[in-house]
Amino acid sequence: RSAMLDQTATALFSVELPIPPSSNNMFTNLRRGGRIKSREYKAWRDIAVADIHERLCRVRPYVPIDQPCDVAIELPRPNKNSDVDNRIKAVLDALQHGGAIANDKCVEAVLIRWTPALELKTARVAVWPALELTATTFDRMFDSKGRAAA
Repeated sequence: RSAMLDQTATALFSVELPIPPSSNNMFTNLRRGGRIKSREYKAWRDIAVADIHERLCRVRPYVPIDQPCDVAIELPRPNKNSDVDNRIKAVLDALQHGGAIANDKCVEAVLIRWTPALELKTARVAVWPALELTATTFDRMFDSKGRAAA
């Protein structure tokens, strides 16, 4: 397992989901104007929400996380042209729609990466109390004035 999600003992919630669609494929433009969810995204979200519900059923009673939180996402790269940031929205929406978090507005930071674990075929997702996951990461990247650390 990777170091990024090895500390799930302190996570508020964790789940493995199918690899989320790119945000480029989440919506379809209508001829008359407007946008709707694509078939691919609807199918993925239905499976992801079912996986979240199954995980929540193991934790009774479960109350959706409504406090500031951080989310860690680790997933295999589907192809060399994929952008990692295009996978965030689908995951956050599924966490909210599935009842793991009350609202994705609670999410203060997202840490995402392509996994070096070649055998991984799913996205690993963990929700942490705000700053528990990211404080040390950001402290190493930025100095006290917000400048990138040398």
